[in-house]
Amino acid sequence: MPLLLLPGFFTGAISSSLIPVISKAHANKKYSYIKKKLKQAILFSLLIGLPATIIIFLFPEFFLKNIYGTTLGVNYLRFLSIPFLFYYIELPLSAYLQAVDKSKLVMFDNLIGIIIKSILLYLLSLLHIGIYSFIIASSINIIIVSVSHYLHIRRLS
Repeated sequence: MPLLLLPGFFTGAISSSLIPVISKAHANKKYSYIKKKLKQAILFSLLIGLPATIIIFLFPEFFLKNIYGTTLGVNYLRFLSIPFLFYYIELPLSAYLQAVDKSKLVMFDNLIGIIIKSILLYLLSLLHIGIYSFIIASSINIIIVSVSHYLHIRRLS
């Protein structure tokens, strides 16, 4: 997980700097400027997240061997790398919603995602598929929260 969350640090920094810019533009009703900044933030997040995802997906053995001294978990890393693209996009979407005073929607989306993740984790654990229960539940959580944020933004625009 730390390997996949590392690019999220940079996209999180981009997203944090986005909040005051969008908040000020929202107060001044500069909606085209807000759209432009949101698109830029998503683009920068993808410019960081997409290469990281591709590299981690193609060469997980290299990172696991050099950082952790083992290659156990290669399949887990590959499986989780694709849904993490949504995570990198989720951060600027969340920042946008917070900047336009819709933090309740962010909290609601995250709460729904966690509830779904918990239910899925329980149900999948009944299938005795081991750590894949967590991986599948986490992946679905990331996708649900990202899509929910996107749909809220589309509805607000």
